[in-house]
Amino acid sequence: MTCTRSKATTYFGKACQTAHWKAGHKKFCVTPGGRAPQPAETTPTFTGAPVVFDDQGPIECTICLEPLLDSAAVCTLPCTHTFHAPCVDGLRPFGIKQVCPMCRAELPPVPEPLLEEVGRRYVAIERVVGSGKATWGTLAKAQQKEMNCAIDLLLSAADQGHLKYQSNLGILYANGRG
Repeated sequence: MTCTRSKATTYFGKACQTAHWKAGHKKFCVTPGGRAPQPAETTPTFTGAPVVFDDQGPIECTICLEPLLDSAAVCTLPCTHTFHAPCVDGLRPFGIKQVCPMCRAELPPVPEPLLEEVGRRYVAIERVVGSGKATWGTLAKAQQKEMNCAIDLLLSAADQGHLKYQSNLGILYANGRG
């Protein structure tokens, strides 16, 4: 027997067909006309930002297959693969292992908790400098280690293409902190 709707699934009998339908085939059953490929757009739509190129031409995000635009929303993972930041963030809620879709390397930590950790580390050092016990250039070894850790966390989030982390990192560097 074959599925009368999709014409693609074969069954051993009526009981097999009924069990498969109840197990979820109903949600995914598509008619042959619904499986036809959609016509491709003749001209790609860009937002006006310059497209990122390499030796072979424009680079595409391998998650959404849209061209990577030369903007801050481009996320470069530690494994050097490049995607749109929202596409990488979209992978996280699926409950699968948090890995790069290309090489299965671990994804960097989620940026939101990083800012809290950076703030906790930075505020402790800011209090020491603000009280006059030290300056940004004369931090104790342990304090400098904390500041380096905070900057590494900011760099990790900034490399994922998040603007507020890039901005915070720029402000720290511009003010000579860290």
